[in-house]
Amino acid sequence: MRELSPELNLLSWERQLWQRLVRAGIPVDSIAERLTRAAAGATLDDRMLMIGIGHLLGVATAWLIVTYTPRALRRGALYSSARMLLRMAKIVFFICVELVAFPVLCGYCLDVSLMPLLASASLGSRVAVLSAHRWTALFTHWLLGLLFMVHFARFVLHCRHVMRPGLLWFIRDPNDPEFHPMREILEDRMLPQQYNIARSALMYCGIILACVGLTALVAVRTTHGVFPVQWRADARFSDHPTSILLMVFLLPVAVTWGRPNEVLHALFSRWWRVAAHATRLTEFVLGERSILDEGEWTLRRAPWLPVLMPRVWMPTQVVESAFAAFNGVDEARAGDVPDALPTGEYRQQLQLAIDTALAASHPH
Repeated sequence: MRELSPELNLLSWERQLWQRLVRAGIPVDSIAERLTRAAAGATLDDRMLMIGIGHLLGVATAWLIVTYTPRALRRGALYSSARMLLRMAKIVFFICVELVAFPVLCGYCLDVSLMPLLASASLGSRVAVLSAHRWTALFTHWLLGLLFMVHFARFVLHCRHVMRPGLLWFIRDPNDPEFHPMREILEDRMLPQQYNIARSALMYCGIILACVGLTALVAVRTTHGVFPVQWRADARFSDHPTSILLMVFLLPVAVTWGRPNEVLHALFSRWWRVAAHATRLTEFVLGERSILDEGEWTLRRAPWLPVLMPRVWMPTQVVESAFAAFNGVDEARAGDVPDALPTGEYRQQLQLAIDTALAASHPH
């Protein structure tokens, strides 16, 4: 059983109390030694530790004042100042979580997901870099995670412009007039907000590991001889800063003339439309009814034969034109309105109109 060091300058009752804590598994002597070194040290780690302890003591003191002040004394300046300090600490905590903890977590998830693509990457090397260059590693992963979160937010924004309203209900819309994050931080309790933070963290980690990590594993398994990449971080492309010159002079021109925002919006719109048509979920995803999703193509001479890729070689324009010219109203969709047909009768008349249009355009 470990004993306290005799070099510690403690009173008899302090030594007995500390010895009991050490025997219980709480290394109070090591903690005290670390705090003593931090108080006299001048490194960045020591300063950050002392600043954090000072802020925690201030917040704990304010919490004690707010919690145990009698009601008769809650109109004083001390109580008001302590309550204001707690509110400021709550706002700073959630801002640090959103702007610091989330990007760092996403950065490390991306790092772990991309490890199969690099031959020299492993968990041991990442832990060694974090131990040797702590702040540099944290800043690098924070920047990587921040870039991912910005691009993911842009992707969600493009999806909202294409999809029907309400489809992405599980992701908060910052343009919603009822979305007030600061008010929610101040008025809601800590436990539900921490639950929302944990849910968002799991969502981001799941998206990164499922999309990036799974893609990297599939690329490594299917492309033999290409991955993993033999890449050295200290290898120089040229003796001159060519990459910096290209970024300074050519990147603004490419962004101005290439219009990547419009190009990406067009690509996302086209991709979602193709995916919705392929899965027959056009009305659910895009909010646009497509008659081609509600039926199946059959060949007149071989009705048992499945029709592959009917949008490519079947007369879809004829079906869409017949549906646009059809004047019937489905009672299940429109409700109790005049001239509404029951669903069965509506489908029969619509099928008859489509068959008539196909027979007129393709008599044989």
